[in-house]
Amino acid sequence: MVSQSVSQKLNEVRGLFGVIEQFSHAIYNTLQQEEEPGEKLLELLQQRTIIIEEIDTVYAVLDQGLKELIDHPELATREEIEEIENQREETIELIKEIRELDEKSLSRMHEQKDNIALKLQQSRISSKASKAYLQEEIYTEGWFIDQKK
Repeated sequence: MVSQSVSQKLNEVRGLFGVIEQFSHAIYNTLQQEEEPGEKLLELLQQRTIIIEEIDTVYAVLDQGLKELIDHPELATREEIEEIENQREETIELIKEIRELDEKSLSRMHEQKDNIALKLQQSRISSKASKAYLQEEIYTEGWFIDQKK
């Protein structure tokens, strides 16, 4: 009975990780396709966080069942234990795939952050030059001379 509960919870966790993998793909694709993914990315991350919280809830029950099986191995047959181990391995592989996607997404986010920082810096330089040309700020240390006129 305990082994069936553990197996069921493992299936549930693996299904939830499958949903997270789908969100990870969607996040990565959004980062690849859109220059400024802002709102869409935030929505995907919020939905993914909800699934992670569900995993935490299911995992608490799963962990308790696994501890009970460890303490009382006679509660499961050899086949049930092998099935649980197979499900565990499949879940681990799924988590590895999610981690790879997340690392790619994080790398892409850093690239976009650097691009935005560069654009912001260029904008500030342009703004300073414009203010100096229009003499919006008074500089006491020198004069701006327009040699083109």
